[in-house]
Amino acid sequence: MKQRSITEQMAQAASRDQSERRQMFLILLSSLKYLLRQGLPVRGHGDDNEGNLSQLLKSRAEDNVNLQNWIKTRAYQSPEILK
Repeated sequence: MKQRSITEQMAQAASRDQSERRQMFLILLSSLKYLLRQGLPVRGHGDDNEGNLSQLLKSRAEDNVNLQNWIKTRAYQSPEILK
């Protein structure tokens, strides 16, 4: 069996990571679109973990392990993204 070079392995890992991040971003966008169509605020009162977006994503993550892991990083809650 031929082993792949380090460069090939790193490129493949980067491609998988990019694909996963794209999927999480599309889930985030569809969740935002849902909240906007319903006329609901994205953020709740007080802690951002209790906001509508956070709760909707947690609900959607019940059957998606990748989304559960992505939510734990809280990267989607950075001020730059929310603006």
